[in-house]
Amino acid sequence: MSQENHQEEEFNFKGLKRVSPEKQEQIRKAALEGRIECAPQDKVSELEPWVDEVLEILGHSEALVTDESSVWDFFPFMDEDKEVEEEFEEFKSKLGFDVSIEDLIVDVASRLWTLRAEKGHAGYATAKDSD
Repeated sequence: MSQENHQEEEFNFKGLKRVSPEKQEQIRKAALEGRIECAPQDKVSELEPWVDEVLEILGHSEALVTDESSVWDFFPFMDEDKEVEEEFEEFKSKLGFDVSIEDLIVDVASRLWTLRAEKGHAGYATAKDSD
């Protein structure tokens, strides 16, 4: 599969602010208190090995991911010394293909699986291929 006309729109990184440690703590507290409802995880379950790989590349292997989680969701929590745009470019480089910061994690994982399957990497064949 080629890039399938995947056209990344220019994302304006200027003016983006990281989530403050105080806000991060508020989010964690709300989650622990059950005040946050989790979105479905059906696609995450189907693509688990590739979602795990995307999270590892993002440096958040322990993260909770839902079918609605986007790449952007992970950037406010990354290295304070780097600009978001620089971190995002590093992420794309590690992935080996172009993505938008607004793409869903499950969509990135699906593209990763497809590209690996096309290249014939072991462990990436479909069930149909193993018949």
